[in-house]
Amino acid sequence: MLRADKEHLERDLKRSLLLLAEKELNFFEQCLNSVGTQAALIAGFASAIIVETASDLLLEASLGIQVAWIFATVLGMVLQILCVVSAMQLSILAAGLALRGPDGSMSYALAETRKEYRNVIRLFYSGLGSFHMSAALYGWAMFRWEVALTGTLVAVCLRFVPASPRHARTAAN
Repeated sequence: MLRADKEHLERDLKRSLLLLAEKELNFFEQCLNSVGTQAALIAGFASAIIVETASDLLLEASLGIQVAWIFATVLGMVLQILCVVSAMQLSILAAGLALRGPDGSMSYALAETRKEYRNVIRLFYSGLGSFHMSAALYGWAMFRWEVALTGTLVAVCLRFVPASPRHARTAAN
């Protein structure tokens, strides 16, 4: 009788842990989809900036600013595309491993997802930083230095607002 109760409790515990892990995996999948969507949007903006920039105005800027601008814009676009691809692969492969893998694969998939999720977030914020840098350099290429300096200061100050932990804690409450 005690052995049967023990086995029943162990099965219930395994089932509860599996359901909890499934919820966490679904949470990561939703987050990855959101980050991937935002990264795709920013990559599209970066691509449009390259295509739609009036070349005559940009040619008046110094060569150093032109090179820095195109570098920051392309780097931001590439980092955001890498973020989209990584988020997509992670959401597909983690769910596939959790569903079709051997016993214990759910916890392994969850542990690896946690690790790789950090990399996806790093790619996203690196690309976002490059996008901000591109916007600041665009200002230096197109406007007088007083206007460009103001825009650069605003971009630098606002760069860290959404990433601040205090802001995230406030939004979570």
